[in-house]
Amino acid sequence: MQRPGGNTVAVLLRAQLRDYGYQVDTGIGGTGVTGVLKNGTGSTVLLRADMDALPVKEDTGAAYSGTVTAKDAEGYEVPVMHACGHDIQVSCLLGAAKLTADRSDQGMVDDGIPQRMPAPDVALGQHVLPGGAGTVGTHAGPFLTSADSMKVTVYGRAGHGAMPQNTVDPVVLVAMVVVRLQTVVSRETPPAETAVLTIGSIQAGSKSNIIPHRAVIALNVRTYSPQTRQRMQEAIRRIVRAECLASG
Repeated sequence: MQRPGGNTVAVLLRAQLRDYGYQVDTGIGGTGVTGVLKNGTGSTVLLRADMDALPVKEDTGAAYSGTVTAKDAEGYEVPVMHACGHDIQVSCLLGAAKLTADRSDQGMVDDGIPQRMPAPDVALGQHVLPGGAGTVGTHAGPFLTSADSMKVTVYGRAGHGAMPQNTVDPVVLVAMVVVRLQTVVSRETPPAETAVLTIGSIQAGSKSNIIPHRAVIALNVRTYSPQTRQRMQEAIRRIVRAECLASG
């Protein structure tokens, strides 16, 4: 979706990065901002933060509540809100960027730390979760899931609602798909594993007496293990194709 909130954040972000001495490039992917701080030869470190918003109306009552709206990919006017805490991510990123810029003279680098230790194999990013102020949370094992978003379009045969026998109703078809998808977690995922499958959007038709030619659902899958992720993706494909076959 278009992100006026992201545009506002981008303006603030690039101004701050320039002030810290970064070489700034903007407009990447629409509202993306990059800042490069050169400090001699050697490894390059990447720090990343999200700054987009979700199509959710902010109802917190806070003085800084967002009031901006935007058009989504389908052209609908929707509210926008930093409901994932991306404003916190950007703030943390700016803090790290300033600390890096303020401490460009690094004794450990000058002493040859790149040659004294192996190259890292893992890059660590950040995300935001709710918690009490002044507390630190820990968790053994995997903590954040992978996230897959999918759009599924099913096609029927359009016609007048008074003559459904001459049609293939994609609304009924997609309804059966949605119901059946609920069993992927409850009946196909082992109880010891954690997975989530959410249908976030169903779109079909425009009039009460016309059977449309297609229906679209948007879904989101969260998993911890690659095996569960693959199994759920295969189950989604199998169920959609089977329900389409069942509907003719």
